[in-house]
Formats: sequence, structure tokens, C-alpha cells
Amino acid sequence: MEEREWLVVATWPFSFRGAQACGALLNKTEASLLEAVVAGIEAVELDAGVRSVGYGGLPNRAGVLQQDACITDGRRFGAVMALEGYRGAIRVAHGVLQHSQHTALSGVGAVEFAQRVLGMAPEPAAHLLPPETAERYREYLRQSQAAGEHVSHDTVGMIAYRQGDGIVAGCSTSGAPFKDVGRVGDSPLPGGGAYCDPRVGAAVATGDGDYLMRVCPTFLAIEHMRQGECAQRACELAIERVRQLGTDLGIDCNGAVIAVSADGTDIGAHATHDGFTMTGWRRGEAEAWQRPVPVPEAHGKRWRHLCK
Repeated sequence: MEEREWLVVATWPFSFRGAQACGALLNKTEASLLEAVVAGIEAVELDAGVRSVGYGGLPNRAGVLQQDACITDGRRFGAVMALEGYRGAIRVAHGVLQHSQHTALSGVGAVEFAQRVLGMAPEPAAHLLPPETAERYREYLRQSQAAGEHVSHDTVGMIAYRQGDGIVAGCSTSGAPFKDVGRVGDSPLPGGGAYCDPRVGAAVATGDGDYLMRVCPTFLAIEHMRQGECAQRACELAIERVRQLGTDLGIDCNGAVIAVSADGTDIGAHATHDGFTMTGWRRGEAEAWQRPVPVPEAHGKRWRHLCK
């Protein structure tokens, strides 16, 4: 059987293992694109060393891990918001896409769905804070960090393409560190953390979700591609909108977007600040790679990483 072209790209160096896991499944024709993206994102979620995604992610101000995730092939979309009791959220979001009449489920409803339909039993909240994460929470309590303080966090966004199968995008996060209970950012929203149109391409975003969700950057990127822009220029235009919002509000807003064309040949990435890195892997390459994304207009201003 002739091998088919495939590609996976993702946000941040911590997605390296995720890109490997996704690529390994893309090489197997019996695995679907959706399954490959779930496996890739889940590899990041289960890494206890990542402070902004899944198990190991920093909790909300009450000390509880609440996660958001989405996955989409353009025609279907599944999302969960403020999900508690699980080490990762992407598998539940995938379950919503496959088995629910609804597009998004939140809170206790998402947990009930995961148990009833997917057979996934939740864990006690205390089991979902590994020692280093728990210590970060205790430090937060000692410092009495003000609720609502402007913080940046790093989301895992992943896009996978395979020849003949199309393109899929997914996103997962534990959200802003020590956020208000029930807070939802851009990650699980269509046009926020991820967007896909099978005729045009797919995009994912990372950054200050409370602000990114106001401009729908992944939707913007795909719409610019629909109008004829290349993936790189589409990402630049989407980031211009993010930067303009920051200027209007008088804040330093962090954001980054990756986009891939529907045929997997055109990749773009841009950010508001220096320091954003894209991870990827394409069929025929010996291994996954990481590439810093140049941002000349940032003039050396660096991305804020507060989930270390």
C-alpha cells in the first residue's frame, strides 16, 4: 500500500512527545485523524511536568484542577469546559464530538457524560495535583495572589493532516493559573483555541485566553486563507488583531497562532512576542522538530511564561 503524506504541528516545545504520538498513529492507516490528535494531546496532558495542560496543570483558586478542551474536523466540534476529576480533557471532548447531540458540555454535566457514555470514572481532586503542582498552589495561598491578576499561560494546540483523510485541530488546557472557579478561556471555543474548515485549513492558538476569545484569532486566520492569503500572512493578520486589542485596552497581550492549509502543504505561524516555538513532524522526516517563530516587530520583547 502506498504511503500517504501526513503532517502534525503543535504549540510549544512541551508538545514534542505529543507530536511523536500523533505522528506514530498517522503512519498507521487504520487510525483516524481524530484518534491521532487525541493521542497526541493526551500525551501532553499526562505529562506531570507541564504546568498549563492536564495532570500537572495549575489549579483554580480553590485548588481544583479544571480543564477545557476541544477537537474538530470542521464539520463536527466537541468541547468540554470546566471539567473536573480527570487527568486530561481531550478524550472527553472527543467523546462529545462522537456521541453527544450537543457541541459542548460543561462542569458536572461533562463529568456525568464522561461516566455514563464513555465509562470514565472521575478521580478525587486531591489525586490530580502532583507534589510540585500542589506546592505551587500552597505558594499562591501564602502570597495571597489577587484574583483576576493578568497572567499568561501556554496551551497545547495541535493540527494533523493526512492525505485523503483531511485535517483536524484540537486544543487542551488547565487554564489560567489560580483562575476563578468556573472560568473558561478561549481554548474550547470555536474560533478561539481551534478552528477548522475542511475546504480551507485549520488553525490553533495559545496565549491570554480571556483576551484572545474576544477576537476569535483562529477563525480570523482561516477566513483570511479563504480569501486567498497564504497561511503565514493569515497568521500575521490574526495576530495584528490581537495586538490591536491589547493596544486598545492598554495591556501587553500574549498570543500566537499556527495555521495549516487543507492540503497540508502550507504552514504558517506568528506571535505577539518573541519566544513562541512550534513543534512538528512530517512523513519522511527522521524525527519531530521544534522551530522558534521569528517576530521582528516584537523588538525582542519576550513571551511571559507563568506556568513554569
